[in-house]
Amino acid sequence: MIGGPTIRDTLAGTISVAPTAVQLRDTARLVCRIVHGAPTAVVTGPRGPIALFAPGRLVAYSVRRETTSRLYVFRTGPLPGGAGAAIAGVQPGVKLLLATHSKAAIVRVGNLLAWLARNKHDPDSLSDGFWLRTAGALGGHLRPRARRLVPALLPPEMS
Repeated sequence: MIGGPTIRDTLAGTISVAPTAVQLRDTARLVCRIVHGAPTAVVTGPRGPIALFAPGRLVAYSVRRETTSRLYVFRTGPLPGGAGAAIAGVQPGVKLLLATHSKAAIVRVGNLLAWLARNKHDPDSLSDGFWLRTAGALGGHLRPRARRLVPALLPPEMS
């Protein structure tokens, strides 16, 4: 196998229900970390630790290279027919809800997660629609204060 074993090869035969595997890294050139989400387990893979997430969980995953940063918010599978967004370091494909490379948007998502925690909203319990609306608000470069924007994005029963 070219390039060594994959995450899937590392996990083969170890777990009955396929979790979503997220590669964690911390090197001089690449830092991949979980911003939000609690893995059910962390195993050691050929390229470092791998966080395993149960199906249906919300994960915010940060990938920072020397000159670029990316943040992905996704819901773990399984997805019908194995379809899903391909994100480097994440297997299998996931339901991508938000992706950004803007440093300002990455900070805003971090602030949003902190606001949700302070106001006792569990990000996992928020609908995919909430995260898609949030992605739209970030993509539209809206800059209103969080105390006005976030309640507008939340479903009426939660605001």
